[in-house]
Amino acid sequence: MKDSMEKRRNFVVLIVFILLIAVFFYRQIFLGQVFYCCDNLLINIPSKLFLVDELRQGRFPLWNPYIFSGSPFFADINLALLYPMNALYFILPPFQALTVGALLDIFVGLMGMYLLCRSLRCSTTASILGAVVFGFSGTMVTYINNIPMLQAASLAPWLLWGWKRLLQKPSIARYLGIVVIASLQVLAGHPQLTYYSWLLAVLFVLFACPGKLLQKIGLMSAVVLLTFFLTGVQVVPFMEFAMLSTRAGRGFAYASFDSLHPLNIVRLFIPNVVGVLRDGTAWAQGGSVYGYIGVLAVIFVFAARLRFWKIIAGVAFVLALGKYTPVFTIAYWLVPGIAGFRSPQHFLLPFTIAVSVLAAYGLDDVKKRAIRNIGVIGMMGGIGGGLLYLFSANLAGLVLELLVSYPTRVLEKLHGFSLGMIETVVQLTAMNILMVGILMVTAGLVWRKSRNAVVLLVFFELFLFSQNGLVSINQNEPMRWFAGMRGQEKSIVDPLQYPYLGKKEFGVFNWDRESAWQVSILRPNLNMVAGLPTPYGYASLVYREYQMYASSASADPTGVQLDDPTGGKVAMLTGPRLFFLDKKLQKHPVEIQSYTSNDVRLLTNRNEAGTVVFIDVNYPGWRVRVDGKESRIKTYEKVYKSVWVEKGSHEIRFTFFPQSFQVGLLMSGIGGVVSIALIFLAGQKVKKDKKHVRNGKRPHKLVDFTVVEL
Repeated sequence: MKDSMEKRRNFVVLIVFILLIAVFFYRQIFLGQVFYCCDNLLINIPSKLFLVDELRQGRFPLWNPYIFSGSPFFADINLALLYPMNALYFILPPFQALTVGALLDIFVGLMGMYLLCRSLRCSTTASILGAVVFGFSGTMVTYINNIPMLQAASLAPWLLWGWKRLLQKPSIARYLGIVVIASLQVLAGHPQLTYYSWLLAVLFVLFACPGKLLQKIGLMSAVVLLTFFLTGVQVVPFMEFAMLSTRAGRGFAYASFDSLHPLNIVRLFIPNVVGVLRDGTAWAQGGSVYGYIGVLAVIFVFAARLRFWKIIAGVAFVLALGKYTPVFTIAYWLVPGIAGFRSPQHFLLPFTIAVSVLAAYGLDDVKKRAIRNIGVIGMMGGIGGGLLYLFSANLAGLVLELLVSYPTRVLEKLHGFSLGMIETVVQLTAMNILMVGILMVTAGLVWRKSRNAVVLLVFFELFLFSQNGLVSINQNEPMRWFAGMRGQEKSIVDPLQYPYLGKKEFGVFNWDRESAWQVSILRPNLNMVAGLPTPYGYASLVYREYQMYASSASADPTGVQLDDPTGGKVAMLTGPRLFFLDKKLQKHPVEIQSYTSNDVRLLTNRNEAGTVVFIDVNYPGWRVRVDGKESRIKTYEKVYKSVWVEKGSHEIRFTFFPQSFQVGLLMSGIGGVVSIALIFLAGQKVKKDKKHVRNGKRPHKLVDFTVVEL
């Protein structure tokens, strides 16, 4: 009876979350807008289009021949090529698929946090509040600008929920459940957020979950081991690529890059006090992740009496400040894995999880008197905000005058701060204080009648302020643009013989919303959509040897050096990708039989022996056969492929099938077999349990765990 009531309650909550998503993202659902900003536009959409095209032609692309003079494709885990949500790109236009996937991820995050709070014995209303604070927080909404981040973040509460259930009542089914959650998070495409989630999970298991220490360590080891094997086909190639990429061994300056500016602390209470990123009024350095959780939520956080989650929230926020505190420096040197990532601001994810749980507990613990006090404080804040808004222009002038008297270092730090900008920031701040004050007064008035109304107020506050870093446009504009790219270029250009793109303009990119640097890095990535190779590109991982060569003064395998439109020096071919070394600029020295992502077949017919040069990066995993016999690839110009052929007619075949992928594939196969065996054992246990129940006996225990509450 209790279980059926819980299921009905969960179904109602599910409907509530769907309605809240419909309201929060009404522009995308009802007005035809789509998400397109930042890495979604620059990386995710072109990569997904390339993946879909390759799969429809019966190929699984391990290699991308169209950017960086050839680059590993599948090994870049940030592309999340194995994540189930990619199925949307086969049935929907690309930007619609991305937008629908993002909304589904938000829903996954909401349900995960709700279930986590329920497992921690919060009331239904309080659990909904925790889910609202998490799912509609500035952190989660900002992650929409980079879908792999959102995918990984949305699964973090599920990871904690899975551990709570497993340790409460260990079973094979629950063990496999958390392995599935962990595997999906790995495949979601953002190792940093996955790693931070697991750091939080380890602390949660050790200090906030039932069970003996040795049992916890054993279960965690078993989950990590099976997860690693199941995802090995993705993880092993990624680990190889990461060690060979430009991100390896960059030092503290790189790891602390994009630290959260301390002034962002104020944004927890006054949303736009440091300006808004998308309209050019932001003036605090660092903080592209907008970690707003709502003033009302902060009040409930302080009302909660949970030491563990308060410590997690405090430590995570301090770590997010990165270089601005010594705490991150200590973590950089002492905590394994921290040095491998940049952007400490992503510690806002465990911070947001912690404050969401605290807000849920706080709603259950807060006293009526405290709520009335909230109303009084809100009234005072609202009056103050109104007065500040009325005198904002004069106050802006006063602030500017005061800045003139500051030391030179302060003036340099605030370079470019104009009177208009100050006035805008003051107005934003005043308006925010006024609106938050009104919300607090309303919360104090409605508390006696309904706690559900307070949850709606929290949602409304997040609706007003959490979307500051979210960018979307009408779906017709990017859809038409990408469709034109894919149609025109492939129909008029033979990609087998076409030289490197160079400064060619596509003539369709005229979005005023995009900055010059975004335009310059986007154009090369569009080559994987058009099917045209280029030495440029934009990706999370870049082969270090190629980057070093391409940025050198001698990076010119054909004898022609062109200027990089981004201002640097890079290899820019104007001749063919394939040639004999003695006749570099000959137009058709080699006949191309086939040219795909993982396989290149060539025919040569020469009166003399010589070296065939293939201007494609010689990354580990490439092999070559001449007339079906294994031959040796020699590196040309530090990074490219070449092979010696004797005189006469020969067939040359380059293939890419790296050992790291083979090892990973074997590991995933082993993990799959183990998982199937465990599923079989779990099924046998269910049958035995049913048999014992029919005979009036206690259920059979497959594994005996002793569980104790801490």
